[in-house]
Amino acid sequence: PCGRYLALGFSPKDHKSKQSKFGGISVLTTHDRRFIHHCKDTHEAARVLKFSGDSKILAVGSDDSRILVYSVKDSFSKKAVITLHRAPISSIDFSCDGSFIMSTDVTRRVIFSECLTGTAVLSSSSLRNEKWATWSSLVGWPVQGVWPIQPPGVEPFSIARSWDSSYFAVGNSSGRIFLVTNPCQEQHPFLSDGAHAGPISNISWVSGDDALISVGSKDHAIMQWQIAHENMFESGDEGGISCEDSDIDAARRWERRDNPNQGSHKNAQ
Repeated sequence: PCGRYLALGFSPKDHKSKQSKFGGISVLTTHDRRFIHHCKDTHEAARVLKFSGDSKILAVGSDDSRILVYSVKDSFSKKAVITLHRAPISSIDFSCDGSFIMSTDVTRRVIFSECLTGTAVLSSSSLRNEKWATWSSLVGWPVQGVWPIQPPGVEPFSIARSWDSSYFAVGNSSGRIFLVTNPCQEQHPFLSDGAHAGPISNISWVSGDDALISVGSKDHAIMQWQIAHENMFESGDEGGISCEDSDIDAARRWERRDNPNQGSHKNAQ
């Protein structure tokens, strides 16, 4: 979040090579792309990397079901290992004060843990009113409505809350993106559009919430979606409550930037 560092997670495909960084974690500075830290603490691919809101902690979720916690100010020294999951990690989110981690694995099991000790928070209800710096879990009270709005046989695959906490962007297994307000309950109004050929493995809001970045797991495409304001909200193709009847103040439609260098935008409604 401070903009100084970029953390990279690698897969273990080339672990036999002494010169390879695969199977590990690397950190580089953003201003000159210089590598300042590398370690091979993961036994499998490191797929989920998340800095705390104050940029003091880095958490790395691996396919080996572990979460590694590093201290940024102590030269990325390892502070804790969370071993509470029994399946590959799919999402990590920090509380706003950086004290707790909410993590989800591929079996949709959600676990709350103390950040610097790695111990489990036995009573999840004690964190009911906790504020989270980000939200990337497909499971939880604020996102329970993203499941019913999916077409039959299709599931949400990735999710990201906007930086102002007003919206959720959801990518599903058929390559479509859904835009809903936060929180998203059942029978919720939404916008929907698609361009990817297959599941959307990751989705993220840019700073200022003016655009989305989506990544396709099968088409290997990276797409940028611009958020454009309009006076009316339109319901998605799959149905749902008409947004004209909802209490949404700001209506938005999307445009896919086919070629930003040309300055031309194609409507993706």
